[in-house]
Amino acid sequence: MPTTPDPVEIAMEAEASGKAPTGEASALLRRQSLLIDEQIGLARNERFRNRIRSVRDMAIAFMVVALVVSAGAVVWSASRTTGLVIQPFTVPPELVEDGLDGRAVAALFQDELVRLDRETNSARPPASFRNDWSEAITVEVEAGGLSLTDTYRALTRWLGQETYVSGGLSRTPDGLELVVRSSDGTGITVQGSAERPGQLTREAAERVYEQTQPYRYAVYLGNRAEPLLVGPEQQALLDRRRAILTELSSNPSETERIWGYNGLTRIRETPAGDAISLLQAGLEIDAEHPVMLINLVASQTLLGRSEAAVLAAQRAATSCPVGATGPRSIRTGGTEVVCRARRFCRTCKGIFCTHWRSEPMLRSGPQLRRAFVPTPRFAWRT
Repeated sequence: MPTTPDPVEIAMEAEASGKAPTGEASALLRRQSLLIDEQIGLARNERFRNRIRSVRDMAIAFMVVALVVSAGAVVWSASRTTGLVIQPFTVPPELVEDGLDGRAVAALFQDELVRLDRETNSARPPASFRNDWSEAITVEVEAGGLSLTDTYRALTRWLGQETYVSGGLSRTPDGLELVVRSSDGTGITVQGSAERPGQLTREAAERVYEQTQPYRYAVYLGNRAEPLLVGPEQQALLDRRRAILTELSSNPSETERIWGYNGLTRIRETPAGDAISLLQAGLEIDAEHPVMLINLVASQTLLGRSEAAVLAAQRAATSCPVGATGPRSIRTGGTEVVCRARRFCRTCKGIFCTHWRSEPMLRSGPQLRRAFVPTPRFAWRT
């Protein structure tokens, strides 16, 4: 008979004596063995369930993090959104019956803004404007119900920097009147013939373009005046351009002021000496402004200031970042200054590609002056 009821001790005694247990002791050991197997199985199942729970918890944590990151990205994207959103204009019923509804008027207005932006040949990127539409010019279409697009649109309206434009077209005794209002509080009114609604939207678009992007509008006026014959029409465009640039040169904003200086230097009537003073005033605001530096090289060259032109070219070349795309080399005692780089400018707030070349820098006077004559790769920038 076993001396203890403990199965483990019974098994140990049997092992020590060399005799197999019998009777109740044997049955107890068998039951204990089955219990141990069951416990092992339960332990394995519990370990497996723990692993599943760990994977589940990790997946839930990952999903929560992903949702938080996604929500943050959406909010960040909405806060960075720029562009011009043209809302459908209000139109009287009689004009709607003629096929000129609010969306059609908004689309005509949009087409004119796109045309103005496309015809403005300027080095200044739209992204540097307080009111810009560098990302998009769209017509807002209202839809029923609430969707993810509507939610994102609400976020961009709340957090973004979009400029919203609305307006209305109405009849007058003399024809039509178009009123355009923007979300920054500005508004314009134009009147014209009922037979030429496109002329109304064209004039309104130019007025809005002038209010929101005055520098680029001034460049646009210069581009328009360039192919015209000398006469009152051309002079009116050039006078308007000068007035806008002069106003910008005294603007409280450093960004507007530096571009105003740059634009005035590109006016034909501005003497080269005055142009250099304007450029230097702009470079006091931003010493590495690529467009100002390029124009400074050109102005110094026109005055025959070879050494000053070379120093300006070297200064422009060294302003290009070392890791920029494209070749970058400076040979201070040699034959070439080349800079071709995509770079970021503090007051430009946009990407430029600048490229200029000076031939042998040790040449004197007229020879070096001829070496700096503008070529397709070296030109003044507006």
